[in-house]
Amino acid sequence: MRESEIEGRVNDKAVKAGFLQTKMGGKSQNGWPDRIYLYRTYAFFIEFKAPGEKPTPLQAHIHLMLIQAGFKVEVVDNVERGVDVIMKWKEYVDQELA
Repeated sequence: MRESEIEGRVNDKAVKAGFLQTKMGGKSQNGWPDRIYLYRTYAFFIEFKAPGEKPTPLQAHIHLMLIQAGFKVEVVDNVERGVDVIMKWKEYVDQELA
């Protein structure tokens, strides 16, 4: 399955689960994760990859910077994992804000 297909399917589930999202991209955002997801007052990032692919060195560097700044960053290379990440994040936020 292509990266774009994985991203599209996971993104559809996220939107249905109540997340706001935006696609990151453009030359000024090289290395940034593909999408930022917003749910209630929380934000996290997902880098989508084709099955078995890994982040580039620039992506890994930016991911580390985001993590050190307190953000959650996940690398997802299949739909099942992506949906699991979304649903676990939703559950976590719902519990935190209950």
